[in-house]
Amino acid sequence: MGTVKMKEVKHKDIIDLMFGEVKIQSRPKDIEVKDETVMEVKGLSRAGWYKDVNFELKRGEVLGIAGMLGSGRTELLRGIFGADSFDEGEIIIEGKSFKKANLIEMKNAGVGLTPENRKIGRFDPHPFHFG
Repeated sequence: MGTVKMKEVKHKDIIDLMFGEVKIQSRPKDIEVKDETVMEVKGLSRAGWYKDVNFELKRGEVLGIAGMLGSGRTELLRGIFGADSFDEGEIIIEGKSFKKANLIEMKNAGVGLTPENRKIGRFDPHPFHFG
């Protein structure tokens, strides 16, 4: 908590006020984004949740998916991971196409999901928890 003058505040000051002192990280010098596409999502849709989602993920990139509560971000990620079905579209991982994803295939393809409730500390019977 604190008070600052908008003309004098820096990005780091706002982060420190929100979270306490935080060390800003940068990409390690030995990690480079390559031209190789490792994952591609084409036209992924699920009625009532998300429509026509498209992206390419290159080797070395980190992709963040964010949105308001109820925007479909969790359902999209569960669809990509194979925990929920999607109506249309395709997921391509290292050249292999998945038009219907399931948990075993996606796990074997190297896809993982860290659920939102990972800190609860109790068993949750959702099928995408491993260990």
